[in-house]
Amino acid sequence: MLCVSVAERSLEDCLRVLDALGEDEMAEVRVDLISSRAAPPTAGQAPGLDDDALAKVWAHPRRKIATCRDLATPGFTDERRQVLEAAMATGTVQLVDLEFEAPQEYREAIAASAKAHGVELIVSYHNYDETPSDEELRRIVDTCFEYGADIAKVAVQAKTTRDSARVLALYSDERKVVALAMGGPGMISPRPC
Repeated sequence: MLCVSVAERSLEDCLRVLDALGEDEMAEVRVDLISSRAAPPTAGQAPGLDDDALAKVWAHPRRKIATCRDLATPGFTDERRQVLEAAMATGTVQLVDLEFEAPQEYREAIAASAKAHGVELIVSYHNYDETPSDEELRRIVDTCFEYGADIAKVAVQAKTTRDSARVLALYSDERKVVALAMGGPGMISPRPC
């Protein structure tokens, strides 16, 4: 299944991207990049979607992942949690993405909301510097599931094709895992969603 990240800051552009997706494709809606609650726009950039416009994005029939990293106020804030909970409450979001490093109370609130709304929880780990050791990669995947994940996502910086191969080895896990090796050597790794 192909997954496209939606980061457009106008309702029309978001809907255009969603409309262009095929029946078997899905979209990761990056609320932190498209919402008017996010950081102020740069010169020439649209102001972002208000909550009513965002509701129209959630109402679109394509499969969606709700993702919200930092808003204007960084950190795992109540506002950020409420944005994700509102997305899940629509009944039109199939998955929600939660960072590995989220504090326990925040993580448990999102996991409980996901369960209550029948939404699958992705716990995602990102390392933009390196690929951890094999042992550490396995520990990260295990921890994602301990945190309540339905799907563990691991995205790391690959410096060699060996790093990429080690990341691909995570698919031998019988649980649902999405593994991505970023960077030039990571180009051989798949990008499933």
